[in-house]
Order: sequence, then structure tokens, then C-alpha cells
Amino acid sequence: MVQREFLPSNVTEILEPSLADLSPVQKNRALYRMNMEPCPCGCSLSVAACRVSNPHCEVSKSLAEKTIAEVRAGAGNRQSR
Repeated sequence: MVQREFLPSNVTEILEPSLADLSPVQKNRALYRMNMEPCPCGCSLSVAACRVSNPHCEVSKSLAEKTIAEVRAGAGNRQSR
């Protein structure tokens, strides 16, 4: 079996975990990170694309939850001063 090369995705919405309680900036930041990070479940998709195409994947769900929690807490926010 040939492994596909990872390509970032451009998913703009995931159903679970919910992004509803994030501000628009936080939602964009979380989705950006999930679109750029490969899911380690073996699907060769981004975390966001895996959430959309395989909503039962516990690996992408866990990573998405972690990313959302970090964004909500302000981790990794880059602000110019």
C-alpha cells in the first residue's frame, strides 16, 4: 500500500468537537491549526479533514479537542507589540 503525502486542507467547519463557543478569531486559529496538522491515525489527512471524513476517529477528535482547549486558553497566540 502506498502512503499518500500529507497535504494541508481548507476545512471551514467541523461538527464535533463544537467550535460554537469560540470567538471568530479563535475559531479561525483553531481551524488553521487543525488544517495544517496531519492526523496520526494513518489517514494522511489533516486533523480537520479527518474530523469531516471520519467523524468516528478518536485520534482526530482528541487532537481537535486539545487544539480547541489551547486556543481557548490563549496558547500559541501571536500578537505583535
